Amino acid sequence: MRSDLTSLPMPLAAFSRAADDGATPDHPEKIVVPPDTEADIVIREVMQYTRIGFVARGDARGGCVFIKFCESAEKWTDLVDEVRTYVSFERAGFADFIPPMYGMWYDDAYAFLVVGDAGYALEEWKDLNEIQWDLFTRRLHALHKSGFHHGDLEPRNVCVDLDGCVRLIDLGSSEECFCRKHWRTECSEMVALRDDSQREICFETSIIRLERS
Repeated sequence: MRSDLTSLPMPLAAFSRAADDGATPDHPEKIVVPPDTEADIVIREVMQYTRIGFVARGDARGGCVFIKFCESAEKWTDLVDEVRTYVSFERAGFADFIPPMYGMWYDDAYAFLVVGDAGYALEEWKDLNEIQWDLFTRRLHALHKSGFHHGDLEPRNVCVDLDGCVRLIDLGSSEECFCRKHWRTECSEMVALRDDSQREICFETSIIRLERS
């Protein structure tokens, strides 16, 4: 496999190929290559199908990874944009708020993005305890103030690991936060989170402060 976006920094060395170890017979045939015990990534389970392909869980050098596959060359730009979002978040100081991103690779048939394990996905916002909720909303507010929206902020896109750390996943819908430019006192994504979760946010969430004349 060839590594795309070679000019961007990657946290770990590139994985060279993917393989199926035969443990998942329902694995889509079109992306299976002959089983290889020395493969850098061994696919274990197809997790879900997406609008551009599917997401699989795998093992890489003894650690759990998730692989987002794109089955259409016309939609590879979606993965490229997501890789750039990971890099932008990391450069802005939010590497602790997302899983590690190991890179994007492609061949003549498909492309895939590899990220690290972020823990289990929430089912409801109330799955976060009060401490986790406070830390999560404060970190999200900082992300907004840095100019980013997640773009698809739902419980399924927020994970908690074994240490209780909360992280965002699935950055494919991320976009620039224009709230400051539109003179909104509070980020629209934070407003939606408060409404959807029906939980209190215990700090000032203004993006800009309007002074009284």
